[in-house]
Amino acid sequence: MARLIVKSPYIKGGGKSGGGGGAGGYARYIGTRDGVEQLPSGYMGYMADRPRSHGLFGDEDTVDLNATMQELNNYPGNIWTHIISLKREDAERLCYDHAAQWRNLLRTHRNEIAEAMHIPPSDFRWVAAFHDEGDHPHVHMMAWSAKPGQAYLSQDSIRQIKSKLTNDIFKQEMLHTYEQKSSSRDELVLQARAEMKSLTREMRHSIGNHPEIESLMMTLSSQLETVKGKKEIRLSPQRCKEHRG
Repeated sequence: MARLIVKSPYIKGGGKSGGGGGAGGYARYIGTRDGVEQLPSGYMGYMADRPRSHGLFGDEDTVDLNATMQELNNYPGNIWTHIISLKREDAERLCYDHAAQWRNLLRTHRNEIAEAMHIPPSDFRWVAAFHDEGDHPHVHMMAWSAKPGQAYLSQDSIRQIKSKLTNDIFKQEMLHTYEQKSSSRDELVLQARAEMKSLTREMRHSIGNHPEIESLMMTLSSQLETVKGKKEIRLSPQRCKEHRG
């Protein structure tokens, strides 16, 4: 079962399409609905201590809700509304139960998301909001191009976005798993070496009881020192039976 869920529908830009006031209304909805987490505004001085009226964030520390709504209401192209969510237990364990962590994640991968949407990074526009709700804390991300008609998104592109974000979110756990596997492999190697040493001692003891085998092995060893190329040692079934008893 997928640990990160990514859904990527789209809506038409403009102020009259897509109920609830169109694209601008959708931005207002995700930024002000119950459960949204508001981040510090980022303004200098006393403004930094004042709460924001919405929870939208983007490339800049401060998103102007009214300006964003106006841009979206005047936009003639498609706007993708990515919904990215985690299970509650994963979000809490990995610290993705607050807006700042999601903001950092999306900022880190904004160019890769833009590439998946076939938008040059310089033309990529986006805002998002985090909702700490129920069993699946999630972000709503609105993404579009400064040049209408430029962007498009395929199923492969959605999988690409999901892969990039999943690898980042779960990288510490994946690293820990790799370290555990590496440690287990090292333990197996050490155990195998110990058993090989024990087997070698047993073989030496067995050869000591059979002078003819010791002589043959010494002759073979001398010959192998002068033979070039691939070397392969085989014992015939009959010879193996003779020296077991």
